[in-house]
Amino acid sequence: MNTSARFIWPSVLLAVCGFAIAAEHESLPLVRIMASPAQFDKKLLTASGVLGQDTDARWMLFLDCDSARAKATQNAVLLRSGTKLAETLSSNSMSYVLASGEFSAGDQARLNVSGEIALDAIRPYPLLRELSPADKDMNIRCNR
Repeated sequence: MNTSARFIWPSVLLAVCGFAIAAEHESLPLVRIMASPAQFDKKLLTASGVLGQDTDARWMLFLDCDSARAKATQNAVLLRSGTKLAETLSSNSMSYVLASGEFSAGDQARLNVSGEIALDAIRPYPLLRELSPADKDMNIRCNR
């Protein structure tokens, strides 16, 4: 095997494995999930939104900062997590996040939500560039 082939195969293998992991969760807009919850029932997905709590201190993924501040659960999905994510949830409260897990449409009418995500992971929304001083008012974190 020539020298260049030894370097290409690991790169190809890494790219294929990385694609398989990324393809496991479908990335979807939260509004699309909320509009057709039955379509995504029992599917692994990743959605972005504002992490906040409702009036009963349950973690929710809201469409926007205003909905999170108003605790408007009709503009949110419930997040179900274990204790391992508790610190991550608290440290990212009122921030834009990516939430990944299995979505369940279920019977969420009593909670006034479209469904819930059983969290596998939650992480801050990735910035495409570093913030400059002029971007201080940018809504990456909701002003309280």
